[in-house]
Amino acid sequence: MLVLSEVIEDRKVMSIHAGKAIAKLSAAVIEPTTLKIIGFSVRAPGIKFFTVLHSSDIREWGALGVVVNSEDAIIEVDENMPKVRKVIDSKFILDGLGVRTESGKRLGKVVNFIFETEGYFIVKLYVERAGILSLAGKTLIIERGCITNVTNKFIEVKDAVIKSEAQKNTKAEYGFEA
Repeated sequence: MLVLSEVIEDRKVMSIHAGKAIAKLSAAVIEPTTLKIIGFSVRAPGIKFFTVLHSSDIREWGALGVVVNSEDAIIEVDENMPKVRKVIDSKFILDGLGVRTESGKRLGKVVNFIFETEGYFIVKLYVERAGILSLAGKTLIIERGCITNVTNKFIEVKDAVIKSEAQKNTKAEYGFEA
């Protein structure tokens, strides 16, 4: 199943054991080198510390929210979780991250992304165009295979992304391939 990132915020976490909502999702915790969602930060009444729901503990995504077996799936992040702690400490946030080509051309900023619920890998990025390109009002959609490098400051994509986008625009505007 593919999920748009904008539906993460305030999505209920439903427990089979409790038979009710036990928390709400807050944001995705993303491993920047692989663009894999390792978990989701959660919030609920009574939770005082930073807690996460590991993506492998989610049984399914539904209209009411995500379903987990029990309240035990929600874990406080501490020093006993070095991998999760490292990702959280890196403070990697995909939304608003700049996107540029290998040759250095700035394309815009990430405004949304799509992930799949099998392995929780991000498969597409929605990029709001920068500068004069934003006047066209078109959002650039970048496939995972076009990404060459990810850092805390920007995402680098293949130069061919811009060439293929220009060809699509030519076809749409003039009805033929230039």
